[in-house]
Amino acid sequence: MALDLKLRFHALLKSLVRVQKKPFGMIIVLGWRDQWSDRHTSVPDSDQNIFSELPFDIFHKSDGEILDILKRTIDFDGAILADSKGCILASGIYLENMKPKEAAKEMGLRPGKDLSETFGFKRKVHARHLTAIAASYRLENIVVYVVSEEDGSLRAFENGRMIISTVYGE
Repeated sequence: MALDLKLRFHALLKSLVRVQKKPFGMIIVLGWRDQWSDRHTSVPDSDQNIFSELPFDIFHKSDGEILDILKRTIDFDGAILADSKGCILASGIYLENMKPKEAAKEMGLRPGKDLSETFGFKRKVHARHLTAIAASYRLENIVVYVVSEEDGSLRAFENGRMIISTVYGE
């Protein structure tokens, strides 16, 4: 996946965290392929999938337009899916069959007292982060970005490993 695309999503999410007044959580899967949809997604509320009819290409929109559309999804459950060309395909999508506990075993990680510790976090993380790590491990050539609702931190995962974190000391 192109570095400029990864950096664009990272910069956009950092801007969104900075300008947003209230805490929010978000997960974005970059590099999504349609072939994964049947096995790994469900849409619990079709009203939250604002991109289903018209995908949104981030390279043909201004930062302001992109931030405005992402702000509309802040209160949505589930993930935002974008393909490897920067086109946002869907929102409000539940990621299924990621199985973080099994992914940790397959990755050869030493078990901790809980999955947060197993994946190397100093502080407890929850389903959004655990799903992101497992998805980045299970699905080939993707990057998963997570904004933490608790502290506004931004992390990115690739191949089951954290590649970016705005939390120091991780």
